[in-house]
Amino acid sequence: MKLIKKSISVLLTLTLLFGIGQPAFATMTDNSTAGNGIVVTDANGNVVEEDWETTFPYGTFVLAQSEVTVEEGQTEQRITVYRLGGTEGRATAYFQIAPAVAQLEDDTLSYANAAGKYDYTLKVEDPLPIAQYQPVGRPDDPLASGEQVQIDEENCTDNTYDDDGKVLTYGDIPLFVEVEAESYQWYAYSSETGEWDAIEGATENTLLIDQSMIEGYNYRCVYTKDGVEYSTDGLSGYKYEPRTQEELEPIPDDLELNPPQTFSTVEMDEGEFDVYTFPMTFAEGEWMKEIIISATDDEQPEADELAALTIIGCEGGSVYDTSNTLAIHIADNDEAEPSYVSFAVTDYVVDKSDLTATLTLTRTGDLLQFLEVEYKTVDA
Repeated sequence: MKLIKKSISVLLTLTLLFGIGQPAFATMTDNSTAGNGIVVTDANGNVVEEDWETTFPYGTFVLAQSEVTVEEGQTEQRITVYRLGGTEGRATAYFQIAPAVAQLEDDTLSYANAAGKYDYTLKVEDPLPIAQYQPVGRPDDPLASGEQVQIDEENCTDNTYDDDGKVLTYGDIPLFVEVEAESYQWYAYSSETGEWDAIEGATENTLLIDQSMIEGYNYRCVYTKDGVEYSTDGLSGYKYEPRTQEELEPIPDDLELNPPQTFSTVEMDEGEFDVYTFPMTFAEGEWMKEIIISATDDEQPEADELAALTIIGCEGGSVYDTSNTLAIHIADNDEAEPSYVSFAVTDYVVDKSDLTATLTLTRTGDLLQFLEVEYKTVDA
């Protein structure tokens, strides 16, 4: 079984500039079985039918929009985040905002339309004061079994290579746990995300991975025996330990339970086009919060600028990973000079035996925006 890495796409330019968008992920309605009057749709606009409370007893995070446009000098835009399903306990969603960097044909990266930290401001709704006194909403961790994930060395296969030493096919590595149990669920840890994620469909006492999925990853198996969940240790010397219970302070008698909505600005102290991460904490019973984005108004004509906002993980609950990314389009309000397109020369002489002729176009003036040229030929 080969795993698929989660990553933020850097190729959002066409989607944003030419309006190839998706319908809203979540919308408020008067009648809904999704919980809290929210209907969730897929990329084709079909309503997602879920028993949300049962499937996600501690909630799952979704974004209400798939894209947002904010213009310099105009009103700020609000991005809605929902916690669908159950809302027991505290939950924190972790977000990343990244510039939409385009990969060119020569594999270099272009930042011509990437939105950097000087192009916008983000404000995140603050946690309710009571949240810090509430435990994280999640089930108890499995017990440590002391069992180790093992490799079936006899059935491993090697990579195959071409004449240049490049891998043609990756060899297989069978993993197994030597435990008889009622059920099994394998988890993979990625050093890239720092998260343990359940592997869909990996519900036997064996797991087949390929050689490419060893470095930077680890694997453990959670199994149920006599109605009790246990977790094995992993490869590479990983020793599983359940999380310790939080030590929470008692709720003060004078704590304000329903304070006014407040926001804090996301600090961006590193490079202009770095990826920035920030949290958003939901208190128990809270199912909707907001992020405010506003464009920096300057007097410099600029190209459309693009970024991606993604929910990358959470503590408590889960992330609904088909509805966790939002495209941000920052539109400039400054008038640019015209753009002119012309032939480099006005007369071409070509011998019929050449069969083809190369005509060169030149563009002057504003070079910031994308430009499409239509042409036709006529008989002289």
